[in-house]
Amino acid sequence: MGTRERDWRAFPGNKIGKITFLLVIIAGGMVGTRLVSERIKEWQRSGPLVLINQVGYLPGRDGNAFLVQHEKMLGDGMWQVENVVSSQIVASGNLLYLGSLWNHFYWQGNFSTIISPGTYKVEVSFNGIHDKVRSGKFEIGNNVFDRALELGYMFYYYQRTGCEVQDHVVPGYIGHGACHMDDASYENGTYRDVHGGWFDAGDYNKYNGLTTLAFMALVEAYDQAPAFFSTSIRNTTLPNSTGVDYHGDFPDILEEAIWGADYLVRCTYGSGYMTGTVGSNSYHGHYGYWGAPAAETDNDPATNHDNRLLNDNGADTERAMQACYGLLKLANLLNDMNKHASKATAYNEIAMRLWHYYSPLVHENHSLNALIKWEMYLATGNTTHRDAANAIGLENLQNSSLLDWNATVFNHIGVDDRYAYTLQWALENGSSAVVTLAKARVEDRWDSFWEPFHDSGDPANYFKILKGRMSYEQTINGSTGWYQYDEYFYHRFRDNKSNWNVGQNSYYLCASWANALAFQLNGDHKHLDFMQHMHDWVFGKNPFSLCMCEGVGNYNPPKYHHRLHSQPGNPYGKVPGCVPNGITRRGKEGDHILEEDLPYYDLDPAAPVIHGADYSSTEPWIPHNAYFLLSMATFKNITG
Repeated sequence: MGTRERDWRAFPGNKIGKITFLLVIIAGGMVGTRLVSERIKEWQRSGPLVLINQVGYLPGRDGNAFLVQHEKMLGDGMWQVENVVSSQIVASGNLLYLGSLWNHFYWQGNFSTIISPGTYKVEVSFNGIHDKVRSGKFEIGNNVFDRALELGYMFYYYQRTGCEVQDHVVPGYIGHGACHMDDASYENGTYRDVHGGWFDAGDYNKYNGLTTLAFMALVEAYDQAPAFFSTSIRNTTLPNSTGVDYHGDFPDILEEAIWGADYLVRCTYGSGYMTGTVGSNSYHGHYGYWGAPAAETDNDPATNHDNRLLNDNGADTERAMQACYGLLKLANLLNDMNKHASKATAYNEIAMRLWHYYSPLVHENHSLNALIKWEMYLATGNTTHRDAANAIGLENLQNSSLLDWNATVFNHIGVDDRYAYTLQWALENGSSAVVTLAKARVEDRWDSFWEPFHDSGDPANYFKILKGRMSYEQTINGSTGWYQYDEYFYHRFRDNKSNWNVGQNSYYLCASWANALAFQLNGDHKHLDFMQHMHDWVFGKNPFSLCMCEGVGNYNPPKYHHRLHSQPGNPYGKVPGCVPNGITRRGKEGDHILEEDLPYYDLDPAAPVIHGADYSSTEPWIPHNAYFLLSMATFKNITG
């Protein structure tokens, strides 16, 4: 057998040290569902807002908060931080005016001197122009993100289909009855059971272009922080619905991974071909069903008029390779734990079927192939697999035509996973020559994309979120090629037109995950700063003071674009741990022309819940939680 080295602490990124932090304050008066157009009636909040990472900060690290004032320039201001328990003022200072952005004015303060764990709040005043304005409470401590990380994988339990989801597994959150037990596929006219898996988003369909990513992320997250996920409370929360729980000594996150793995096994034919999509058929219309999940079908495979099967065009090739990698890795982990040997054997068998079917369809040096071959080596001890993994990994570090480390692609889903795969292989390999080469490629990525697109490229990017540059294939003067456009905060399509435009939380969190792996390689704190900025945005340091992780923070979205709103007891479609699409730019009704590059999130409480929560910002989607898990678990590995 090969040897799995799992202690990243051998690398220089182990010790965090102290870094200067900022409390960022944005001025604002009326902040509503959209900061885009006076033509659209806004739901408004009055008064300044202090925007913070509502989940918390590590002691002595870069903590930021913002105060927002819509269209008004205020005078000089002061800030102070109060310990909520002792009522003592522990830090104070003058606000630093930054400038304007998105029709608002911004000031900045700094509380980097606070290193004592505790519960705090920020208080701001502007020379008597306004009464004092306070933030919500926030924590400073070493474990402030633990609950968010727990909810990040509990989200998938509540998204399950093909079983009952029990009420209050996470206190306060409603489950649903057994549903879609008759999901089916047909091979040469023969019925094939494909129940299970997870709702892809706010609809009840299943797409094996993203289910595989979610499954892989659950396995990978555990492997980054096994001690965290193996505590007794994290072994006993899930009901034993998969039949794999050893009386509370098996991690819940791996139990959830097994739920996903078993579904993917059912979707894989003898040839290695994987079913692509399973979901609502013409009986209700592709997205036509709005009701409790248990009532969409009769759950009886014998009455096939309502069995769900979409047009089966096969799984996305690269995503099928994610399933291959995740199954190999899960099998290796189960064998290392000396548990579920029969499942480990089955997962290895299915992974090899996937490999033989799909590997000829991707480039032989695809970055994920290095990790797949490495897991084959760990499973068998066959050095041929190790040598193949090393050859692929080195090719991706050395040949820019295979993996362009300077690319500036912008997308709704993450664009940095191909780099993350190669960095993870470099960590697995661990040789000084490979690590040195990987560090050089990280600097290429940092200098060309991560740094200028989140920091120096726009001095007015006070939130330090990752911007993007759109590129389109066009024919100009008879020549067809890819042309790049200006940088934007929010994704847009060519000619400003789209009928589908969603928030970018996956984009931020995927880049955060890649930066975490970069830190594990080189120990450079700039990568932790980058992660902090992306996490801050998701956890509430954004223009809507909105914590986009359901169940933590002070202000979660009031409702979600999720058909689970039809489940009795869950009128707002809430799923614990949900990371929704997120802040985006607004599209006008009818012609789908997108508004200018300004932030939008649907917070309108007056809109009806049914179809009323705008999908572009409020809809859950499983890749967001996948990248959230990958980023937060790797961050936990680093910070301890």
